Amino acid sequence: AIRHCVATINETVIFVTGSASRRAILSKICGDGNLTLKKMCETRWVERHDCVLRFTSMFENVLDSLATISTLRDLAASSKAKTLLNTLQNSEFLVSLAVLNKTLALTINVSK
Repeated sequence: AIRHCVATINETVIFVTGSASRRAILSKICGDGNLTLKKMCETRWVERHDCVLRFTSMFENVLDSLATISTLRDLAASSKAKTLLNTLQNSEFLVSLAVLNKTLALTINVSK
């Protein structure tokens, strides 16, 4: 479940930040240019922790962005956004995200 959660976070970040129009939707919803999603690093656990923290803090904005993207005319993007939106709202993902967030909070000092 945790591996699936990490893969879903990474897939969502890549999807939302992979296009200028999708990034613009996220930044418009966030309303703050300083908040950006970070791609997860495979080898650096400190950056992994930062990615999960940012994703968690921006979770509502990401959901709103995906909901907006799912209404666009681009069939591929809207379909992918709807799939990610359904996955992010799944209870298994939400519990895994909370567990991952707590676990990484405990291991951040060891990673540094």
